[in-house]
Amino acid sequence: VVDPKTRGIAHAVVWVKGLTGGPARPEATVDQRGCQFVPHVALLTPGGRIKLLNPDRIAHNYAAHSKVPGNPTQNRSVAKHVSHLLYPDSGSFAKPEFISVTCDVHAWMQMWVVVVEGGYAAVTDAEGRFSIPGVPAGPITLCIWQERLAGVPQERPVTLGPEGGEVELSLKPTP
Repeated sequence: VVDPKTRGIAHAVVWVKGLTGGPARPEATVDQRGCQFVPHVALLTPGGRIKLLNPDRIAHNYAAHSKVPGNPTQNRSVAKHVSHLLYPDSGSFAKPEFISVTCDVHAWMQMWVVVVEGGYAAVTDAEGRFSIPGVPAGPITLCIWQERLAGVPQERPVTLGPEGGEVELSLKPTP
C-alpha cells in the first residue's frame, strides 16, 4: 500500500538488528472486522501471543503456518461474534519469523504475524512513517521487511545522534 502523497509504504516492519532490551510485545490484538484482518501486520517479540476478535456476523478462519520449529502452526475456525480467542491457544511464539495468516473461508483475507528479537521495532503507518523510541545513540543496523518488496529483510547502517534522528529508507524489490 503506497500513500499517493508521501510515496510512503504502509505495513513495512522496521527493527534494530542485534539490539536487546527494547519493549516486550507480549500481545497483539487482531480483529476480523468486515472480512479483513486488522491490523495487516501484528508485531510481537518472542513469548508473545495473538488475541483474535471476530465481531462480524459470519464465521472466519485463522490459518497460520509457521516454518520455524518452536513456533505454532494453527488452523482454527473463529465463530461469529467471538470476543476473543488466543493464538496459539497454548504456549507462545518462541523465535523470530514472518508468518502469513489467511482465512480459508474468505480467500482475500490475509495478514502477517511478525516476531522480532529485541523489541526495538515498528510497523510503518499509512504514510510510511515509523518511530522506534529509546534507541541509543551510535551506529546501528536497521532491518526492513515488507511482504511484497522485501521478501527477505534488507539492512541499512545508520548512525544516531544523542537526540535520535530521522531516517529515510527506500525499498527495492528483491530478486
